[in-house]
Amino acid sequence: MTEIMTIITTVGSSLFTNFIDEKKKLKNEHDELADLLYCKSNVSNYGEEIELFRERLPKYIRETENACAEISSIKKIIEKIKDKTFHIHLLASETILSWLSAAIIKEKLEEEGYIVHFEEKEDIIDGLQVKDAKRFEKEGLVNFVERVLQISNYGYNTVLNITGGYKALIPYATLLSQFYQMPMFYLFGDRFISKEEYTLIEFPQSPITINWGMFEKYESVLKDLKKGIKDWDMYKREHNIEDDFSACISTTDGKDAFLNAIGEMFYQKYQQFHMVYVLQNGPLSKVSRIKERQILNKGIENLVNRLNQFIQNNGLENATKEELFRKINEDEKDILNHARRQGDDFFICKCPRTKPEVRLLYTFDYVNGELKKLVIYDYRIGNFEHDDYIDEFRTFYRNNKDGKVIPYLQVKMNQ
Repeated sequence: MTEIMTIITTVGSSLFTNFIDEKKKLKNEHDELADLLYCKSNVSNYGEEIELFRERLPKYIRETENACAEISSIKKIIEKIKDKTFHIHLLASETILSWLSAAIIKEKLEEEGYIVHFEEKEDIIDGLQVKDAKRFEKEGLVNFVERVLQISNYGYNTVLNITGGYKALIPYATLLSQFYQMPMFYLFGDRFISKEEYTLIEFPQSPITINWGMFEKYESVLKDLKKGIKDWDMYKREHNIEDDFSACISTTDGKDAFLNAIGEMFYQKYQQFHMVYVLQNGPLSKVSRIKERQILNKGIENLVNRLNQFIQNNGLENATKEELFRKINEDEKDILNHARRQGDDFFICKCPRTKPEVRLLYTFDYVNGELKKLVIYDYRIGNFEHDDYIDEFRTFYRNNKDGKVIPYLQVKMNQ
């Protein structure tokens, strides 16, 4: 069975403009539809004009090479990547012309045997229009980012095709492409200026460094921004917020602040990871051997994902920290809580199936259904004394449990 690859394609109205420029027909009907937003009343009121295009555009696509930039680019991407089962997903702006283009493109591609998805309720992006700039920024861009991430499962086996649609989307799509490692394509050329073959351009991937500690610092603020904050200046004063993540926020005269599209990208990415801490100048902060660090990182990743799986499997999403600690203490699998003793406020993870064997001394906070501040205090790898290390862990934790901790590792959460 071949691997499935999703092609997310933004849809504009070039199909209409190409048709009108070439056929010199239906210009008046096009102009009547051009400024309309997509809604049931507009679709009903302009049904006659819509049907004229529904009748003529499919024939125009069949008879005209490169009649539709979206279709041409999709086929070139498939030709370039090859050897996959492709699912094409169309995203339209909140306009009559984009909706109608997407519906016609879907029909034509399906006639040729392609698998195409376009659900009007989800894939016509609310707020993606050019009449209201504030709404475009506050709703359209954010909704676009959320829908792309939802379709792609955070970039998994997905490419972005931004040949069609608003050019204002390109910088945001580029950031999405970089953050989530999604190849991005654009079909370069103008069919009415150049008769040469179009060129498919792939945007290069480049490493981006993100200060995830900032998102850890402002996590509760980000949640409030997702809902919207009415008086940002007052909120900043009350919460002692600095301007170190201003690029993620949009405001109106210091008032109604909200998480913008860039902030949404960062925040969604941040939620895929869990930050693990270690003691400053403690055993893990001093690990220098690459192989030893790799073994430790693998063990820590296993621990984080097992903890989250334990919470889900036992329905503990709404549990308190005390309830979760008690449940782990009752667990008989002896992985998350090896060599337990009554009254311990720490745990020992016996990393399963690792060679060499690994033990991790850890504890954590648990707030509102989420692991917080997972701290690894000490570890053992390989040829350690099984009769001694548990008492050593217990003594070390008692002496260092209040020590300063620092970020050590970002663990990607299992999807």
